[in-house]
This record gives sequence, C-alpha cells and structure tokens, in this order.
Amino acid sequence: MRDPNYFELRSILHENEKENIVHFSLGKLAEAWYYSKKNAKKKLQKYEENNLIKYIPGNGRGNLSTIIFHNDFYSEVHEVLTNCIENKDIKFALQLSQLSIPQEWFTPFLEEIHALFNHGSENGNNVLRFVINRKIEVLDPNLVSLHFEASLIKQISNTLVDYNEEEDTFTSSVAIDWSHTEDFTKWTFNIRRNIFFHNEKKVTGSDVLFTFKEAAKSSTGKWLLSNLEKAYSESENIVHFIFRKPEPSFLKLVTHYSLVIRPANSNSKKLIGCGPFMLVESKNNYVYLKSFSKYFKEHPLIDGVEFWLINSNFKKWLIVPQEKYIQLNNDGVKPIEVARSGVAYLIFNKNKQNPTDMLLINYLKLIFNVADFVSELYQASIPAAYSYFYELSKSLEPVQNKQLVTPSDVSSYIDKPLNLAVFNHPRLIQEALWFKERAAMFKLKIEIITYTFDDDFFKEKILVDADIALAMDVPVTDVELGYLDFLLNKTLLFQRFINTEQTTTIVSLTEEYRAAVSFEQKTTLINQIEDYIKRENILIYLYHPLKHYNIHTFINGVEFDSNGNIALGKLWW
Repeated sequence: MRDPNYFELRSILHENEKENIVHFSLGKLAEAWYYSKKNAKKKLQKYEENNLIKYIPGNGRGNLSTIIFHNDFYSEVHEVLTNCIENKDIKFALQLSQLSIPQEWFTPFLEEIHALFNHGSENGNNVLRFVINRKIEVLDPNLVSLHFEASLIKQISNTLVDYNEEEDTFTSSVAIDWSHTEDFTKWTFNIRRNIFFHNEKKVTGSDVLFTFKEAAKSSTGKWLLSNLEKAYSESENIVHFIFRKPEPSFLKLVTHYSLVIRPANSNSKKLIGCGPFMLVESKNNYVYLKSFSKYFKEHPLIDGVEFWLINSNFKKWLIVPQEKYIQLNNDGVKPIEVARSGVAYLIFNKNKQNPTDMLLINYLKLIFNVADFVSELYQASIPAAYSYFYELSKSLEPVQNKQLVTPSDVSSYIDKPLNLAVFNHPRLIQEALWFKERAAMFKLKIEIITYTFDDDFFKEKILVDADIALAMDVPVTDVELGYLDFLLNKTLLFQRFINTEQTTTIVSLTEEYRAAVSFEQKTTLINQIEDYIKRENILIYLYHPLKHYNIHTFINGVEFDSNGNIALGKLWW
C-alpha cells in the first residue's frame, strides 16, 4: 500500500469519517484532491478493485456518495510507517508527513525517522541536507516568482557574467570578456570555449541566443530585454546585442536569473544548465542537486545538496551534514538570522473591475499602522519598512497619519467584504489574520484567499477576485536589479496590480533610470519612483524580511548573498 494519493484521500476525508465510513460530495472531494470529477471517480474505482474501499456513488444530483474503508486509518498509517522504517524508505515517510494526518501518529516513529534522515547515503557521497518549511515551486527561469527558487536556478546554471555586490565589480562567467560601443548601443560577449551543459553538450553562441529569445517572451524576462533590437552570433563563440537606445546597465541586467544559459531548443520546465550543480530530482517534498564534475569554474566542496520538506516536528531550515553519527539535537545546531534585500508589502489591486477607491485606501492606511503591525505580530523584532530600501527606511521618519478619514466616510463598505489574497504559508496567513482582525475592529470585513504560484487563482483569477494582496518575495539577489524586477517583472504582483496610467509612468521613470550613468541621477530617480508609489497609494510597505537558519556546527564556509541565500558551492565540513 504505497500509493500516496490513497493516503491523501484518507487525510482529506478523515475528519468526516466515522467507523471507517464517510459520506461526501464527489465534486468537493475532486476539488480538494486536485483531480477532475472523472479522474477522482477512476481513482476510487481503482482502490475498490484493490480491495481498499467499497465505493457507493451518489444516486443523482445533490446526493452524497459513500466510501467504506476496509481498514482503520490509524492502523494503515502505523503499518506503512513501520514498513518505511524497516525498508529505510525515508522519502515515502516524509511524503506522508505532509498530509493532514494527526501529527501524534508519527510520534512513535520520530526517532527512527530522524536517524534515517541523518544516515549516510548508500553510495557514500558527501551530501548536505536542508530541511525546508514549504514545498519548492517550479524551477523554471521563465516562471519563477520566489527568491529561493531563483537562487536554486542560479546554482544550476550560470549567466553571462557574475556581479559582486560588495565590491561593485563584474567578473567573467559564461562570457570570458565583453565590450561595448561608446554610446552603449552595442554590447559584444566572447563565450568561453569548452564549457559543457549537464547533458554533456558544449555551450555556444546559439545557446546564448536561444536563452535570450526565450526570456524576451517570458513574464520574468521581458522587461530586461525591452530595449533590445536584435541579437546575433558572429561565430560559435561571439555574440552581439544591438539596442534601440543606450543600455549602460546591460551587464547588471544579464545577471538576472531568467537569463541563466540553457541549451538551444531545451524545455525550461526541465532545467538543464552549465552551473556547479545539476538538477537530478525535483518533487514537491524533495529536490536533489548533484555536483557537476565538468563545471568550468571552482568545483563545489560537497558532492550534492538535498532539500527536504518535513513536518513541524523538525526544525525549520535546518542544515545538516549527511553523516551517520551526527545527531539532530539542540547542542549541535546554531541559529542564524540573515537580513534579506527587498520588502514585504500590502498592495491594492487597481485592475479589478471595481477597484478599491482612494477614500477607502486612505482609511486602510490609517488603521493598518505599520508600527502596530510590526510590534504586535513580531514584537518589533524585524525592521519596519517605509521604503523599498532598508537604508532609506532607516532614514525616513514614520509619517503620523492625520485623521483625514472617519468611519462614517467608509460606511458603504461595512457590509462589503474585501478579498485579501495571500501565499499559502503559515507565517503569511498569520499576517493576513492580523489585517482581518484589525479591520474588524473598525467594522470592515476581510475575506482571506490563499494561493500558490502554480495554481489557476494566482495565474488568472487573482486580478478578478483580489482587492488587496500580501506579497514579499523579490527573487533577484542584487538590491538595484531587485528593485527594477519588483517594479517591472510581470510575474510579480506590482505590475499586475497597477493600472495602465501607473504602468506608463513607472516604465518611463525606470527607462530614465536605466539610461542614467551617475549615482546622483539614479538616486534622484529612485526618490521620484518611491514618491510616486506613495502618492498614488499603490501599496503599503510593511517590513524588511529576515531569513532564519538552524545550521549544524560541523558545517563551514557559510556565506550569504544579499537576499539571505547560502552559497552552496562554498559549504563543507
């Protein structure tokens, strides 16, 4: 009985189950099970054939169906976990731990699961293990919306050049060197010879052109190449980019994760790169990256990295070596708190058919006080945000909202709920609940809608259904590039929620920024953009996020980028 879908079925129906019998609506079951009604019925029929259940379809519209399970759910879970321990099948045990199965049922097995998780690999490889607290979304450079996935993509493949933010310098990567015309309208890159993709194919100019062409069509990369007139390859190792207008910041733009080099005509959904780690396996609860022996730069100091999504009985973001005699206990684990670039914010949907009006937005800004939010929810342990940039937030004095709006001004909204969209993550849902409770104090109703980045709601319905949304993830590591990405990346919520007039203004200001060369010009334009965002009531900045790790003290070489991600290639023990 190793079908995780069967256990998912039982976990969905468990609360309504009495003496192994449950009555249910097939439509609601199919929705919760992420199947069509037809496929859900096929699954049930299959389980009946395998003598796991007796399935009695509802007779006619509106009548409930019935399942009679042949075995007690607790006994089935106990039996399969016992079997997992005996057969050292850690992956299936962890799959079960993600379902809505009572956590206390796992308690007798926790010690064995810990031991299995921490045991050396069968082939003796030197593998590092990350315990993570949410599933890894799609690893597709054209679709990624989250910083952790973006950081993994840049471990799997390289961009044309690398950027060192601390030293403000660019270094060679896939391109060995580069040049540009005096007016920055043409850039030329010389591609390294004898670089190999993970499929053993040699990297050429054709692969670079393919990568940029795919990015130019994608939501994530379109803004990066909006000024590109044409690109062509002079030879196997020389690539030229011609621009309509000067593009002095092109080197910074090509470090974006959507421009990691992929093989020509490859499928971005199965990412093949030329980076230090190759993607071997990717599932909802498990990702394995293996060190690439033919990597053209410095090789990682470990053989591979595993990412495991594990239930709440484990430490979140725990990082441990894969060694038989290392114990998962508090004595050997050091908590680390890392500042991230970017900002968490509450954004208003200006593209909804009947968008929230300015009067109500001003009222919400008044009652959703950022200082109260940070103090009550996080005990002031994270820095409140009054700008996208951390340094600007520190220098800006919080503006005390004057009582310009009264409850009577928004009385027409008292019986009309606002839909608040939030990513389905426990901490972010807690934030949404704070907003709901705060609004209720002022007799405003908020309905919380959760989403994931791979569901239809986020892809299509969020613009129709959501009045406001909580957002945070800025996938790009570099602060400057991250800010432009935040403003212009059509996969993220800012571009999707602002209206046509606001889009025109933001694009115009960012085009000026991209053409600017001096630091003073750029600073002036940043201030103009930030002032415009506030003046237009586009969003409320909330806080600058921190990232928390629990790292085993045996691990060395821990280095972080500005987005709080660990440089995997530097780790060793």
